[in-house]
Amino acid sequence: MGSQGHAHDLFYMNGVILRWLVPIGTTINAQYYKKVLQDKLRPVIRKKRRGLLESGILFHHDNTPVHTARAVTDVLAGYVGTAGASSSFT
Repeated sequence: MGSQGHAHDLFYMNGVILRWLVPIGTTINAQYYKKVLQDKLRPVIRKKRRGLLESGILFHHDNTPVHTARAVTDVLAGYVGTAGASSSFT
């Protein structure tokens, strides 16, 4: 993977739920992260953890600017109603 890009993971309490390759030269900014949440994470949760979005998910992040940007918190609010250092997907 190293010569094509960098692997990034999103974890679930039972391990990695999403691993994707970020191409070399790509900047992970709010718009990029928003797209990952919308286009990659949500479909994977529905496929791998059926019903989890409806039963609730605790989403934890480290408050970096990418995680707290308005574009990202708006997407998370669509999942949970609120967003922050610890948020619940409902």
